[in-house]
Amino acid sequence: MTQDPVLEAKSIALRYLTGAPRTRQQIEDKLREKEVDGDIIANLVERFERVGLIDDADYAHRFVENRSRMKGLGKAALRRDLKAKGVDDALIEETLAEIEPADEAELARELVSRKLPRPEQLQDFEGREKAKRRLVSMLMRKGHSMGTAIGVVEEKLQEALAE
Repeated sequence: MTQDPVLEAKSIALRYLTGAPRTRQQIEDKLREKEVDGDIIANLVERFERVGLIDDADYAHRFVENRSRMKGLGKAALRRDLKAKGVDDALIEETLAEIEPADEAELARELVSRKLPRPEQLQDFEGREKAKRRLVSMLMRKGHSMGTAIGVVEEKLQEALAE
């Protein structure tokens, strides 16, 4: 005998939420993947939002805090990742607006400090330019702006050469 489709959908969604917080879109996608009826999905997700099991704003804030601190991601990468998880554009922009430019630059400095080549590798022009290209590229892949990336890399290279 098959279980009630509403209870089955609820069970699927709760199991999916057990591992980690999820966005509304992620829950909807999981239920669609399991071929749950669209009306059941809409009602269930709405109810989960009302009781606080799904909260895209909270999810976005925690995601940004965690990923920027742990992985050093800049705004562009955070925006891309939140968008992929189905977070609303306005909510993404509101969440990212809380990141101060100084904080983002500090994250970039920490990343560059960890990846900076040994001082002897920076002694000649070619070594410095190679390091600069690699470090700027790394920061940009992590979602930092070109201006921030270049400024931070030049600053850290100057500090390394002054030592």
